[in-house]
Amino acid sequence: TPDQYKQAIYAHSQRSVVSSSFPGRNYAALADWLIRPNAGAPSQEADSWRQPEHGLIVLHNLDDRKLGRTRIFTSEETAELTVPRPQQGKGHLVFVRGFLCPAWVAELGSRYRIDPEFFCRHLDFFDVSAHHSCFNTPSLLNTTNNIIHVHVSTILTDVGYSTTNLYDDSVSHRGLIREQMSKYKRSLQKAASCGDSIVRDYSILSDRYSVIEQRISICVAENGDGWVGLLCMDNGRDLDKSLVGPWNQDTGPQTNSNMRITSLPVIQHHPKMTWRKIGEVDTSLRSSINPNLSTQAGLPQSISTLALEYPSLLSALDLSKRAQSDPLHALVPVFAHAAFSEVAFLNLVDELMDKLTEPLPLDNFQRETFESLQHFEIILERHAAHIRHSIRSIRILSERSPFVSSTNPPLGNPASAESKDSAASQGYQQQLSSFSAIGTLQDHEDLLERCQRLLSRVHSAKTSEMNRAMILESRRAIEQSERTKKLTLAATYFIPLTFTASLFGMNFGVLGQGDLPVWWYIVVAVPFTVLTHLFYSWDVETLRLRYRRLLQTVKGH
Repeated sequence: TPDQYKQAIYAHSQRSVVSSSFPGRNYAALADWLIRPNAGAPSQEADSWRQPEHGLIVLHNLDDRKLGRTRIFTSEETAELTVPRPQQGKGHLVFVRGFLCPAWVAELGSRYRIDPEFFCRHLDFFDVSAHHSCFNTPSLLNTTNNIIHVHVSTILTDVGYSTTNLYDDSVSHRGLIREQMSKYKRSLQKAASCGDSIVRDYSILSDRYSVIEQRISICVAENGDGWVGLLCMDNGRDLDKSLVGPWNQDTGPQTNSNMRITSLPVIQHHPKMTWRKIGEVDTSLRSSINPNLSTQAGLPQSISTLALEYPSLLSALDLSKRAQSDPLHALVPVFAHAAFSEVAFLNLVDELMDKLTEPLPLDNFQRETFESLQHFEIILERHAAHIRHSIRSIRILSERSPFVSSTNPPLGNPASAESKDSAASQGYQQQLSSFSAIGTLQDHEDLLERCQRLLSRVHSAKTSEMNRAMILESRRAIEQSERTKKLTLAATYFIPLTFTASLFGMNFGVLGQGDLPVWWYIVVAVPFTVLTHLFYSWDVETLRLRYRRLLQTVKGH
């Protein structure tokens, strides 16, 4: 039951290192949140400006013999989740749209026997200090075989852009953004409402563009004779209606009275997208969630409709038959959407790199450029790690797929010869599409290669900037040595003249302090200055060598 699921997590969190080989300290924050009353419930002030309804859970029955395959539940309908188990060899897809409340975590976890580690890692922003004090994540490679994290990027830009904004504004605000993101993640546990959108990372790329990163956590588990895929999406309500973060605050270089932050769509491609209605959400589903949903999105995202359009999307992409019994093909549109969003991000970084690496004089070092390159390096390394994880997840799912590997049966049902024959009869064009198992893997491998090329480009640009800094510093040192040389030459005249003046003690008749005429100073100072220059120009080592040669010559004669 849901209560037993909560109690099991809480009991594990209380295990200490002295009483168990499996201490549960990393579950402490999750357990406290699950048993805390009213956790995830919106406050009265928050309810006044958030959407009145939100389709939190979207359940798709992939068995085409079932009527009413799609069911939608709001945050308050946990008791209504009374759906039958999947048919033999078939599957269910359960989308969670936004921040989960404890009741739904317990309901989904108990109903589908989800490993609590899945929720612990999905909600890893809970009590960050306590969570990372054990340094348990990232964990061993095989601990993530059934926990898939797919990352989706959304590019934000401004309308009414003015060229008066300076590029170094974005550099100066990055430190402030990091502080605000830390504060935002700490406030999620207490201030976020069920269904709110979550942002994992927010980065300012330039004075005009920024990017938010969200996650889709996926767990594929056996359920009776079939299987279930649980997809916890960070995307829920519109960002303008969710917990406030630095992307919708009046801070940063984009802030201007004539500007409005908006999001760019994720452009996808399929060979049949022009001839078929691919990705159009059923109006009945849209109205059942919120009749004014299309007009209320202040900061719309392409991923917002993914859960609602999924059955029609699978059908239009010729994936319905395979998706019924194969989790990999059922999840292909999710991987493809993330890949296309990564394409937009990498293209943007590539364009910004062109501007940062424009040909400049060797001594023209710009500190803002170097800091931006460091910022890009950190972001690209994080994205490369995400892509590697997705590639590994696709390969693990392909090992279970009867349509990709003939050695392993699908989860919940042995592979039959008929299914293999039907898979082999599919057209070659479908196999090469970005919405196919093979195509998705190839696309992710290409994205990883592109990301690594961009990283190499960033490293080269950093090296060039460091060389510029060294050249500039060398030129400054040369200029300093030239000024020192001039000062030294001036001192060679000033020192003997000063010494001569101090030697006479200014006892000249013209000054009324002595009987010596002034010309005596000139007679003494000129020879003394000449002797000083001769001593300065003498090279002791050269004189010593000449003296030795002279002695050898004399002895030879």
